[in-house]
Amino acid sequence: MSKKYLVFLIPLIALAAIGILNGNVYSLGHYKSLGGPGGSVAECDICHDFANGYYESPPSGYNLRWVRTTLNSRTVAFTSFDTPPGTLADGNNALLDGACEVCHHPVELFTDQNSNLKWDSGEPLTDYDFDGQCDPGEPYVDVDGNMQCDPGTKYHNYLGDTVDHYDATNCTVCHPHFLDDINNYFEPRFVGNQAHFTHFNDPKGPMLGINSCTYNLGGCHYPGNFTLFGSEHAPLSTTTICNPCHSKGGYYDGVDDLTTGAKHNWINAIYKAPVVPGEWPSELQEGKENWCLGCHDDAPATIKSVPAPSVSGNSVTYGYNVTGHGIYGDPAITCLGPLPFGCHDAQIRHTDGNAQTYAASQSNYKSGYRLAEGMSIPRYGQYGPLAFKLCFSCHESTAYLNETSMATDFRDDILQWNFHWEHLQQEASTRGGWDSDWNWPIGVVCNEPPFQCSDSSISCTACHNVHGSPCIVGTAIVPCTDPVKNPMIRHGELISTPSASKVPAFQFHWYDQTGNPVTDWSSSRKGGLRCEDPYGISQGAFANFVCWGCHGAGERQYYRLPGGPSGVTVLSVQATDYNNNVPPLDRFSKADDIRYHVNFKFNGPAASYCIKAVGIVKDSTNTQRQTFNYSEVLSPGSAIHEWTWDKNVPDAAATGIAKVIITVKMYNAALCPNPAGTPLYSGKQSDTFEIVP
Repeated sequence: MSKKYLVFLIPLIALAAIGILNGNVYSLGHYKSLGGPGGSVAECDICHDFANGYYESPPSGYNLRWVRTTLNSRTVAFTSFDTPPGTLADGNNALLDGACEVCHHPVELFTDQNSNLKWDSGEPLTDYDFDGQCDPGEPYVDVDGNMQCDPGTKYHNYLGDTVDHYDATNCTVCHPHFLDDINNYFEPRFVGNQAHFTHFNDPKGPMLGINSCTYNLGGCHYPGNFTLFGSEHAPLSTTTICNPCHSKGGYYDGVDDLTTGAKHNWINAIYKAPVVPGEWPSELQEGKENWCLGCHDDAPATIKSVPAPSVSGNSVTYGYNVTGHGIYGDPAITCLGPLPFGCHDAQIRHTDGNAQTYAASQSNYKSGYRLAEGMSIPRYGQYGPLAFKLCFSCHESTAYLNETSMATDFRDDILQWNFHWEHLQQEASTRGGWDSDWNWPIGVVCNEPPFQCSDSSISCTACHNVHGSPCIVGTAIVPCTDPVKNPMIRHGELISTPSASKVPAFQFHWYDQTGNPVTDWSSSRKGGLRCEDPYGISQGAFANFVCWGCHGAGERQYYRLPGGPSGVTVLSVQATDYNNNVPPLDRFSKADDIRYHVNFKFNGPAASYCIKAVGIVKDSTNTQRQTFNYSEVLSPGSAIHEWTWDKNVPDAAATGIAKVIITVKMYNAALCPNPAGTPLYSGKQSDTFEIVP
């Protein structure tokens, strides 16, 4: 026997042995569960003629791989995988004699009389690539988990092509006949399956479309061989076709790096599998937190002629992982995924060719910046935590929205004034002054009528950029001496896309008590903002594009004591379960585990103090049901302390709304561990939760 026959017969014999044991050669065959052929040895003969065929180099009148010359009452010509005529699917509507297209019928759409995609009793269908069709290998799935679909094809079928689909290309490159883990013969199989769909029609990708795989159609592959890429016909390991979109250059290599590189993550994937079938993957896997920085670094990726704004800064003195949210080092804090995992929503169209998608006139702040949570921007009258939901989904809001709070660093300790509250208060919500989409008309002076640059009242992102701002002394960017505490003040790169026309956007300095600029903000005594006319000085070194709508020229300074004035500031009190769920649980049954939290900071002239926290729990009848306390000698300063108590919900407590009240008291250090009497200072806050039977 010729060796050429052994190439096929050895796996065939193995499959036949399995068939003897299982009753089939392969249990599913070619979509057997959906009515396709195959499964038993006899059914292999539907397509093959092992007695009268040839494996390779067939003479005239024969086909390759023992494929029959007549299938489905149609003549079959299969003499080459990729040299027409005689391929598996030529796309030649005058012949229609390829081994694939002689059997396939057009895809059937499942629609009701109103063209709504429905299934049993109005159950919705899941269409995995959102094309409204049941594609081979992609059956509709109803809510009962039934897979019901007749897998026709809109590409190569016996009625002719309706859509060109790689005519005369070797079909088995993407639709292999045999694989170790194959479920159906010829099912679409791609190495790096998630990555393929990310490029095809996933909104976070370039959305090339499933018919644009080759470089001559806007894709990546070489038309003659899908294992090669671009006009250079190179393998994945050496091709340069990934470089423009994934940015090989810069601080983070978006092409070849093991964690941020597209090539190394092609098979293993960047994103976790979606929890809900049919949704696009949207949450980064652990260890992939720097994925976005591969494109958004100092050598940005460019897609559709738009460069990706740099959020990495220079990654040395400033940037996302140096002075931004990335400094916290918590794997749960990433750029993508639902809050609190990340700020951006990967389900929203990402690369749309528009460098500034948000426009105040469209009120599309959430979708424009692809955010996981919204903000009331532009803001006219909206007030309270819900108006700043993106930020207050993670940050406690009381300190920022309370007139007398000295818990933030934007405050004047002499005037006892909270400047965060001043800018965000309800009264301020009806005033303009902020150009939220940064489209300030050239030559317009904004602090004079008709205030053409103003489209919103102030919100958090007018002044802050969580991607990490630099520390400034004079006009120079310098290393921050205390980066973990950097206030992330907006510098202007992200609002200047694609130029640097609005840098510095927020020309802010910290000063020591003698008025000299410093980078150690935690020990600074003053803060100051320069508000020169940005056009009067031709966008010079101190140009400011944030505050000119309300403030005149000059520098606005405020005075503060490091760590705040002497006293105790209770930042938050909260009741959670032992898992510290976010958002926290607010309903507990009797005897449930419950954890009481208090966050506070304190300040004073002594080196240390005795700090005591006392907590009481009252039920809906205002009856005290639980008490707890703790004391410790601590040093004053800007540090925020968190104490917790693990308890159980009291059995005797009445159902309804209960309240936990925690008072933090400050005594002389010598009185610890059991301080008593009148404290030097104290502060308290409360939280409510529901007790159910």
